[in-house]
Amino acid sequence: HLYHLTRSLRQLGYDARILAPSYPGDYLDPDWVHRIGRVILAKGNKSTITLTFDPILPLRVRHFLRAEGFDVVHTHCPIGYNLPYWALHYSMGLNVATFHTAFFGRNLYSYAKLISRLPFKKLDGRIVVSKAALDAIYPHFPDRYRIIGNGIDTTRFSPDSRPDPEIMRFENRILFVGRLDPRKGVEYAIRALPSVIEAIGPVHLFIVGEGNIKTYIRMVDSTYHQYIHYLGYVPVETLPRVYASADVCLFPSVGGESFGIVLLEAMASGVPVVASDISGYNEVITHQRDGYLVPPRDPEAIGKAVVEIFKRPGLRENLIAGGLRKARMFDWLRIASEVLEYYLELI
Repeated sequence: HLYHLTRSLRQLGYDARILAPSYPGDYLDPDWVHRIGRVILAKGNKSTITLTFDPILPLRVRHFLRAEGFDVVHTHCPIGYNLPYWALHYSMGLNVATFHTAFFGRNLYSYAKLISRLPFKKLDGRIVVSKAALDAIYPHFPDRYRIIGNGIDTTRFSPDSRPDPEIMRFENRILFVGRLDPRKGVEYAIRALPSVIEAIGPVHLFIVGEGNIKTYIRMVDSTYHQYIHYLGYVPVETLPRVYASADVCLFPSVGGESFGIVLLEAMASGVPVVASDISGYNEVITHQRDGYLVPPRDPEAIGKAVVEIFKRPGLRENLIAGGLRKARMFDWLRIASEVLEYYLELI
């Protein structure tokens, strides 16, 4: 989100910059990305939370902001004593924050308000990426919020992407993209597979994401293991080719989703989408117009939806066309223009 929003604002003619922690691995940043501290990954919300470690983090943030003298400081989730919190604390410009989170289970905002209420008073503008994100934060930090969704790069995720030849060797290809944790619901994609195979013959499920796949493969009879292909982590550079190789994409998350970026990536790639009818996802998909919604935790419903898409070419083509239209609404330049318009309203 941060990288693409900043790049798009720069394309619109503004001197936008990023202050972010360093991640493991080798990467080449453009000169408008500045890094301090290093990332620490922690568990939370049935997922992974990113924290920044630096023994003098507040001082380094203050030095950077004072040296640059930004007109607008846009933080993301300035909760707790983390990098965005200190950026808001030391900001001398117009202050805007975006909140992305919808919680699965306990709402951590109920704890965050104990330490974040005073810095929140510095905010001039507040953005949430969806109604689901608004519902999560509003009871604890009531105020006026603007809903501006996440964006996607429709030049990278496109029907024109070349499919992966290794995946294309198989027929009837279903794709799951997401972490292998309980919240993303990969088990329901796997459990739906036998009913789909029984209805239309051999179908191959390709799974992209990090985690312990053995835990989930055991949930179906070993007869079906030959139809499950675990690809593990796929670099973002090659992910469009994986999407382009799929006949259907499955996103059976059980909850805690504030948006549906992976849904839009698949839709922008010209692939019909089957997703859980949950908050966040059902703000992106209009059922049977640009995607197919099914009840969460329901492998039977997932299987029926997939079979219907395979058996009804007209439905498939309508979902593809509707998905492409929907994805274009979330192109990053369009989203950046909405954010910029909001800045100008606040000035």
